[in-house]
Amino acid sequence: MSAIAGDWWPTFSVSTGMISLPDAATIAKEQTADLLGRVLLIGITQISGEQERHFQTYGRVVEVDSVHGVTVACQGAHEGRMFTVPPDLTAFHRAQHASYRLRSTGETVDCPDFLVTFTIRSGAKPASTQQKFDA
Repeated sequence: MSAIAGDWWPTFSVSTGMISLPDAATIAKEQTADLLGRVLLIGITQISGEQERHFQTYGRVVEVDSVHGVTVACQGAHEGRMFTVPPDLTAFHRAQHASYRLRSTGETVDCPDFLVTFTIRSGAKPASTQQKFDA
């Protein structure tokens, strides 16, 4: 697959059905408390036919909402921006105590608290579900 060049900022909408979440992805109060204020490293891959785009960012979790998702205040190259990922906590994993290098920016993130990755598959889908996130 070939990479698509350019500055790409992925967007999605949970409320319009553009993503598919497991039924067990409800956010409990204990999980909310565990995520708030933590550093989250995010990786997004979009696959469209034979083309693939990659996006990485990181930041501190500022909001956890079971409907709208988990929002981070981005740091580093994307500082000043907010980024929200789907509220599927089965996709969140505690990060190993290590330094992570972001291929998309060259930045190094030291010891984030959590990692999350999503793949967006777009293409031959019905008009109502143009993008689908898989955890």
